[in-house]
Amino acid sequence: MRGQILHLGVADDTAGWPVLQPILSHYVVPWADHRVALGATVEDVGFDPRVTAGGMRQLFSEGLRVSPGLADATLLEVRVGLRPMSDDDLPIIGALDGVEGVLVASGHGANGLLLGPFTGRIVADLVAGAAPPLELAPFSPMRLATSE
Repeated sequence: MRGQILHLGVADDTAGWPVLQPILSHYVVPWADHRVALGATVEDVGFDPRVTAGGMRQLFSEGLRVSPGLADATLLEVRVGLRPMSDDDLPIIGALDGVEGVLVASGHGANGLLLGPFTGRIVADLVAGAAPPLELAPFSPMRLATSE
């Protein structure tokens, strides 16, 4: 899943600004350096890291709808990220059968930033030989194995 994000420069000090995350919409995240991030698109386009006009239109449209005061901001940069996703939309977490010492933690899609810390705890537990805090069978890498 491709995610496009843009960064805007503003004259005001943004260090104390709140994060805006409307339900089922894009976000506005202030940084401490007079910068605001507008994000992010969620596009099922495969391995295509291009910045697109449609993606930028979507970000500006939603960002300015939520924060109309940003209309005079300066476009500083555009970032594109490719988010790994599994075929069944569930994260892939756990050991690879038949491959000693290999753990997988991937496939979180657009929820990677949110699920990353918890997944890190799970992987740390597995490395330490401790029981993870939840049943990992639904997230097993082997659920996606084919007989091909």
